[in-house]
Amino acid sequence: MRFGFHKLKKRNSALITVSIGAAIYVGWMILGIIRDVVIPHLTRCDYVRNSNGIVSAVCDLTTLGGTLTDIGIGTIIAILLFKIQADQSERLTKVTRNVTEKVYSRNVEYYTCDIQFDEPEGTDPSEAERRARERGQKLVDEIKHDASRVEKIIIEGRGDAYHLTLKEGTLKITLPVIVQQNFGTLARSSRIHIQSTSFAMLDKILSVENRQYWDLQWHVTPKYDIHNLISKILEATGKSPSSKSGTGQGGNTRWDMADYPISPGYGAIVIRLAPSYIALTYQNKPMNGGFYKAHKIFLPEKLVSILFGEVPITELREMIKQSLEP
Repeated sequence: MRFGFHKLKKRNSALITVSIGAAIYVGWMILGIIRDVVIPHLTRCDYVRNSNGIVSAVCDLTTLGGTLTDIGIGTIIAILLFKIQADQSERLTKVTRNVTEKVYSRNVEYYTCDIQFDEPEGTDPSEAERRARERGQKLVDEIKHDASRVEKIIIEGRGDAYHLTLKEGTLKITLPVIVQQNFGTLARSSRIHIQSTSFAMLDKILSVENRQYWDLQWHVTPKYDIHNLISKILEATGKSPSSKSGTGQGGNTRWDMADYPISPGYGAIVIRLAPSYIALTYQNKPMNGGFYKAHKIFLPEKLVSILFGEVPITELREMIKQSLEP
């Protein structure tokens, strides 16, 4: 309890320091407006040079009215001017963000999502694999049970899958694929890949039992010009992608994929840009961790606006926090 008390005391001290700093800053701004705008307007000053060449100002303060009334009015004017400036700055930020979001708005052709169930190996990897496969198969069977039509297919690069028709729409879902993962301790993981043109379908699957997922992609039209987008993000923010790939060599390289980490304090959450899709990926999630609501909170144009630095860090952190909460 003593340790917790000291942590709370330090946190409160930090908040007080920040609050005092903010108050000083606001006060400084108001005093500056009073000094530069209000006082010169309410007083009359003459400038004289003495025999030694020194210039001094002689101000007639009686024009202030002989009471504090005019100073009070001036202070109110200063506060209003400060508020107007702050409001204009906030509006400009919103307009800039809205412009970016409209320019990079895209039609979503379909969504993809990757779900993963993790089971620690312990001393029995085979049993961990059995449990992971069972959890994954249970999800597939539950969704398949409600389908009015079931067709076996193969999704390129993903393997065996079903094409299902349900009342909310159609979807493709793979059979569980087992992989070994290292979360600091080894685990067997059952991975399931889902594709759907229906957001309602995707939301229903993810909302039942608060299912977690680690990768979410919006496949869009028209395509992104990734090479040009990387250059514009660099120009706007000074930030380069943590990794990128392309075709060609040297100065003739044309970039067509880029990753941008966006989440200090939340592991490696990354926005991935590709010509036909934009993705949000939790690359370094804890065991059985991941997103719950990212599909409800983020949109392609919002992600691009984040990359351009137009979303305040406090707002971005809150969005990430909400996307990770059941």
